[in-house]
Amino acid sequence: MDSSVPSRNKPPEDPDDIAVDARQKQQGRKSAPTVRLKLNEADIRESFVKGSGPGGQKINKVRSCVQLTHLPTGIQVQCQDARDLISNRAIARKMLAEKVEFHLRGKDSRIGRRVSRVQKQKAKSRSRSRKAQQLRDGVGEESHDEEEEEKEQEQEHEVTHAHPAEGKPG
Repeated sequence: MDSSVPSRNKPPEDPDDIAVDARQKQQGRKSAPTVRLKLNEADIRESFVKGSGPGGQKINKVRSCVQLTHLPTGIQVQCQDARDLISNRAIARKMLAEKVEFHLRGKDSRIGRRVSRVQKQKAKSRSRSRKAQQLRDGVGEESHDEEEEEKEQEQEHEVTHAHPAEGKPG
């Protein structure tokens, strides 16, 4: 056999993973491991329900809303993002896989990393706005130093001006 022919035993790459890697390379980041959680079809209960919301008579007649339940964890997902059933099934499966992964892996999952990154950004923003507000109010580090100096001066004043009779036992 010719060794230049690629092996057929190699699993096909997920197009979403390739897109994520390309996006990270464009942004100059190292690519994180993109291991997706594979759900067993026997663990999923799928049902099709009538949709709700805007759309008029069509949404009330057609069962294009997909509802998936992961039986071992009890996590439910409902999707009616697209107009057709096939697209909604695919979207719902991705949503379910992300939720189950977050449930099992916590902060190490894709959603967990995204949530922690957003929390860090919000904390940084709060810290910046708090510092800016303190500077606007004139309550910066300088005022804290002045308050400490005033307290020390008051304590020294109390010690030097203490009544001589108070310190002696009677």
